[in-house]
This record gives sequence, structure tokens and C-alpha cells, in this order.
Amino acid sequence: MQWGVTLPKAGAWMDLLPLIERVCEAKGGYFIFKIDGARPSGRYTFTVNLPYPADVVLRKDTDNFDEGFAYVVRELRSTGIRPGG
Repeated sequence: MQWGVTLPKAGAWMDLLPLIERVCEAKGGYFIFKIDGARPSGRYTFTVNLPYPADVVLRKDTDNFDEGFAYVVRELRSTGIRPGG
């Protein structure tokens, strides 16, 4: 199964969450999105950790939600990781 969403369409992010969930389940990893109101910049943090089959660790601190989510998807694509596979 491919990602099936063209970036950076706003609103498509909610469609991607079930796909990221499948990736995390298949690879024994996690995805964290955090909003840090105490930071003056880089308030949105996106973190992905997938220990299997290779250590994939992604982190992006940004003030732009779309940019952060697009980074996660682009990096997962670049590693060849696909939902459910």
C-alpha cells in the first residue's frame, strides 16, 4: 500500500494518521506530535521512532504544522517504509 496523499494538501494530514499508525504497529515504533506553548519558536515537535528493521529516528521542531507533517511523510518515503509493509 502506498501513502496515497499528495503533499502538502492541508486536511490530508488526518487521512495520514491511520497510515502512520499502521507503520508504527508493523515496525514496533511510535509517532509523537507535541505542541509546546512555552517555546518561543519550534513549538510543534514531530517525532518518529521505528526500531525495526533498522533504526529510523525522525524529529522535526517547527512553527509550521504542515512543514512538520510533510517532513515526516517525506522521510518515511525516502527510507522505503510503507504502511502495512
